[in-house]
Amino acid sequence: DDDGAIIATSLIRTLQPSIRMKVGDNIEWLEGECPCGRTSPRFKLLQRSDEIIEFVHDSMTLEQLGSCLGKFSELAPVFQLRLDLNGEQTEIIIRVEAADSEAVDDYQLASSIYECLSAEIPAVGINRRKNNIRAFKILVVPSGGIARVETTGKIRRVIDKRFM
Repeated sequence: DDDGAIIATSLIRTLQPSIRMKVGDNIEWLEGECPCGRTSPRFKLLQRSDEIIEFVHDSMTLEQLGSCLGKFSELAPVFQLRLDLNGEQTEIIIRVEAADSEAVDDYQLASSIYECLSAEIPAVGINRRKNNIRAFKILVVPSGGIARVETTGKIRRVIDKRFM
């Protein structure tokens, strides 16, 4: 569509085809031919829909969050975001694994992370000022302190309980 969102049609299932189904991912169309010689239309994937966190007045991406957390050498690039709803306000808990054991439960480090997030991610600052975010907690946990999915060993990066 005009906003760069993918809208797909599949006629493979003849009894119930998927017509103009919005996938949710954002793309950008690329001009010219592919270096391999194919002439079919090409696109670049810009943003996965499951990496966008919507708030009342704005949204943020996991890329923004990861970029901000990446500025702290005390932290490993492993984090998890949990969103809960308390009345009409959102509670946010960010768990991030420490790169060294000195950083675990460091209040000063958690405060610095919060300042970075508020300054660099507009959605955090705007929704905090408009009182849409009730609590914002940053927990620095030991390496391996974020639960992994047993079968894959991966981390669920977002746990959104606001709509359950």
